[in-house]
Amino acid sequence: MAETFIQRKATYFKMETELIAYSVMETELIAYSVMETELIAYSVMETELIAYSVME
Repeated sequence: MAETFIQRKATYFKMETELIAYSVMETELIAYSVMETELIAYSVMETELIAYSVME
């Protein structure tokens, strides 16, 4: 009886650890999409710089 309780407790702990790992991955995904948005913004700025130098 006690052994199954310990096994169950270990299983719950494993699930909880996996949930934490998933939330970390999710946060990294959000960070990557922010970086991607910044890259797009930089390329837009670069295009504007090229446009300004053409106007000059």
